[in-house]
Amino acid sequence: EYSSVYDEAWHRAFQEEFNLKKARTNYKKVITQVKKTWTKSKEKEVMRLLSKYTGLKWKNKNIIVYFVHKFPFGGMSDPLTIRITGMDGTKRISSCLVHELAHVLSWQNWTKMKKLHQHLASLFPHEKWNIIKHIYICALERRVCSEVFKDKYYESFLEKAGRAPLNGRAYRIVDEIYP
Repeated sequence: EYSSVYDEAWHRAFQEEFNLKKARTNYKKVITQVKKTWTKSKEKEVMRLLSKYTGLKWKNKNIIVYFVHKFPFGGMSDPLTIRITGMDGTKRISSCLVHELAHVLSWQNWTKMKKLHQHLASLFPHEKWNIIKHIYICALERRVCSEVFKDKYYESFLEKAGRAPLNGRAYRIVDEIYP
């Protein structure tokens, strides 16, 4: 989905001018490219594998994704929002979607996930909460992306992601556990 109101709000948060016509044109161009990588069958496979590997069930499979141009992160799970600019192409957007869908599934099953987060906290007692919750998410992202998209890009992306300031540490831990 494209929400010009949501997109404009983020532009204003960054104190940048918003051009609706330009934004819609760019959105259409990017989404046309994304649909070549993120097909309906791949979407179903991503959701099936996330459920399979976690043992969790989707409480709501009908999830709206908002695409915006300006955003402080690559994505956010609630509301599911993906930044489409500065994302290193459509494969990066697909990877970000998998990552955020893993968060969505986790939040839909928070009661069950609490125990896993407590276990991870005991295994990584010196890590911050944000890193602990992302170890699991990044491992899922890596496994699902490489299985669904079968592309070396995801391996190289995850290598680059290890240098990211926000979740880089979690990606590096995943790389240590699953080389």
